[in-house]
Amino acid sequence: MTTFRVQARVAAFVGAIVLLLQISEAQAQTYTYAFQFGSYGNGDGQTYNPSGVALDAAGNIYVADAGNHRIQVFDSQGNFLLTFGSFGVDNGQFYLPTGVAVDATGNIYVTEYGNHRIQVFDSQWTFLFTFGSYGVGDGQFYLPWGAAVSATGNIYVADRGNSRIQVFDNQGNFLFKFGSFGSGDGQLYGPDGVAVDPSGNIIVSEYNNARVQIFDSQGTFLSKFGSYGSGDGQFGAPGGVALDASGNIIVSDYYVGRIQVFDSQGTFLLKFGTLGSCDGCLYAPEAVAVDATGNIYVAEGYEGNNRIQVFAPGP
Repeated sequence: MTTFRVQARVAAFVGAIVLLLQISEAQAQTYTYAFQFGSYGNGDGQTYNPSGVALDAAGNIYVADAGNHRIQVFDSQGNFLLTFGSFGVDNGQFYLPTGVAVDATGNIYVTEYGNHRIQVFDSQWTFLFTFGSYGVGDGQFYLPWGAAVSATGNIYVADRGNSRIQVFDNQGNFLFKFGSFGSGDGQLYGPDGVAVDPSGNIIVSEYNNARVQIFDSQGTFLSKFGSYGSGDGQFGAPGGVALDASGNIIVSDYYVGRIQVFDSQGTFLLKFGTLGSCDGCLYAPEAVAVDATGNIYVAEGYEGNNRIQVFAPGP
């Protein structure tokens, strides 16, 4: 046997061992219920259709309390800190805020499903500016839902009613868009959640197409995963999407009542949660966020349990 063939077989064997170790590690990984906060209502710390969740660098938790037309802020243990916003169309007011994102400087970006716009606040919750209006043109929105901010400060908005993703700079200036209505590769139907990885790839969950698509930094289609169903890797209706420090993709499955975790290529790794209202059970999980230690925060929204649950990674 030639030296080349021996080296090739050794390399193949080592590669197989590495793959098996990765699979075993993924199978061993799980998430356990840690705690919850929030209950149905309009008082401080109560929620009505929480539709978005995000964290700042200090670990504070921001909840888009859509039905109460406000943003609520909690500390890392779920203790209520403050609320801002009220129902209306003026600056600093909200009409169904469904998405929230926080950038590296602490600025807060809020999507408004009802007012078809994005509002931006500083880290002290002071209104800075707004952009967007109702329509189909560049920079306009029809029922915007989720939002994300990249490491470079660009703002990504799931323009749900227009079946597209729009991208803006940190001042709200339109940069580009991608997607059109349909079920083909690169087309979108009901884009709900959006996330951006460190390489600039854009991950989009589609509520109505029951799948997740991955695009490059310019919005060019790369790959997709998921189909309609309740099996591993399938979706009833994917809601929010988030990324952990390893690049794994976390997706909330609204109708099935669970969270699924995939690797960066869309390979199914694990799931947790069952339909219901017990601790650790999920009913209408709408949005997800991940903190620096890997804890997953799940907002249970419309028709759901009206609370935030936190799950911790474990062996």
